[in-house]
Amino acid sequence: GYKLYVKEHFSQVFREWRKISDYKEIMDIPNVRLFHPSASIEKLLKHSSLVISIGGTTSFEAAFYQKPSILFADYDYAILPSVYKLNSLEDLPNAIRKSLQVKVNSDDLDKYLKVLEENTFDFDFKGYEMKESKFFRYGGNYHDIVITNEKMKSFLDENQNLFDTLTNQY
Repeated sequence: GYKLYVKEHFSQVFREWRKISDYKEIMDIPNVRLFHPSASIEKLLKHSSLVISIGGTTSFEAAFYQKPSILFADYDYAILPSVYKLNSLEDLPNAIRKSLQVKVNSDDLDKYLKVLEENTFDFDFKGYEMKESKFFRYGGNYHDIVITNEKMKSFLDENQNLFDTLTNQY
């Protein structure tokens, strides 16, 4: 009685798309609908009963929409009772059945956010990624890049304040 909505992560554009035949195979599965990576994740979350994520933040975002989730990767937010950390693909059917019965408690999310706020600091990770990518990536990836000692030293010197902040906060 459920439909499966599949949405490729938006960053897949940087990692090489899957073969067209893979997407066609997904679209041929009954009760499955494939969404474009630019589709609104908020709209999908609002209309979902359960979120399943390989990794990333979608399972965390699901809690904000009072939706349970299943996660394949190790993330700190898997401590939330509404997030089921899957350890084995064989356990997926059971995890789906269990997760569909979970009622998300906003107090759990509030407690987690409070602990997160008390134990983190502001850091412009996207800004750092942009700087780092100019030095070390080609087409969004690390392949086919030679990192010389001079290039690394230049990068470290140029970002000394950033690394000092990271070191001091850690």
